[in-house]
Formats: sequence, C-alpha cells, structure tokens
Amino acid sequence: AAGMSLALLLTALGVRAEAVEMRRIGWGRYVGNHWNLIETLAHAAVLAAVGLDALLYLGVATHAAALRACGPTGDAPCVDPQEAASLRRVLYALAAILVWTRALKFVAMLPRVGVLLRMVERMLPEVATFAAIFFFFLLGWANAFSVLLQPHGVDHFRTFGQSVYTTFRLMLADFEWDDYARAGREGWAALALWVSFILLGCI
Repeated sequence: AAGMSLALLLTALGVRAEAVEMRRIGWGRYVGNHWNLIETLAHAAVLAAVGLDALLYLGVATHAAALRACGPTGDAPCVDPQEAASLRRVLYALAAILVWTRALKFVAMLPRVGVLLRMVERMLPEVATFAAIFFFFLLGWANAFSVLLQPHGVDHFRTFGQSVYTTFRLMLADFEWDDYARAGREGWAALALWVSFILLGCI
C-alpha cells in the first residue's frame, strides 16, 4: 500500500507539472515535443497500473474475466485477479521503458551526450523507413520458407505466423539447421533462401 501510494503521489505531481506546461505553451506545441508525449504515456501507464493495484488491494477483483459480469447470478461486475495482475505487470513494464527513455532528456544536458542524442533523433525517421522496407523483405522470405518447409512438417514453419517469427530469429543468427535440411528435394532452394536472407540481414 505504501509503494502504491508513493507511485500515485509522484505520478500525480508529474501529471500536474505536465498540465501546467501544456497550459503555458499550448496544446499544439506540447504534443509537438516527443519528450512530452513520452512523459504523458508514462504517467498514463503508471496511473492505469496503480488503478489495477487499487482494485486488487481493495478486493474488488474476485471472480471471473476482466471487465465482465460475474458472480453466482452473473450481474456483479468484477475483475479476475490473475488477469488484472498480468495486465498490471505489462503496464509497469511499459512505464519502466518510458521513464528510462524520458531520463535521456536530462542526460542530454551533458554536452557530449547531447550531441549524440540529437544525432539519434535526426536518424529516427530514416531508421523507421528502413525498418518498414525491411519488414516487407522479412514477410517475403517468411512466406517462401513456409511454402517450401510446411509440406515437410517442419514445426517452426507450420503457420505463416510461426514462419515470420522463425525468419526473424534467423536474422539474429538464431536458427535450427535441421529445419532447413528437411526440405527434401527442395533443399537447394531452402539453402539458397537461407544464404540470401543472411546476406540481406548483413546489409
């Protein structure tokens, strides 16, 4: 309860500070600053997690699935504790990433670090464009692997979703060679796809 109260207090102070800044500079300029957006998302994630904490602490979450009617008669709204706790952990994890990312704004006050951060900020649009383009290559190779290996009963390529995940792992040099060796007569094609995707990932 003490930790929940402290998190709520700090988040409330942060929300108040953001509201003051938004009122001072205006909505348009506020949302135009990515640091402000990160701060707002972090506060929202913490508030949602603390709200779930409060539900669990007060014993409101008792019986069935989240946000569904439950109880003997089916007319009592409640939240399942396990689902609420799982969602709470996800929200806290998201808040942790956002808070640490937000801390970079203060680190940027250091001259050398600030130059690097500004360079990274300018690179982000190009990185996002490259990632979007590479995603299409990932889908293409995943589809090709699925076509070649699915008929041979390779578990990692049984569905298109599994094929995308396995091909992404291949990009990180995490693969099972036996999967590609089971391609039978199409083994040469599987090997060619494997080598070409490795080379593409290096580029």
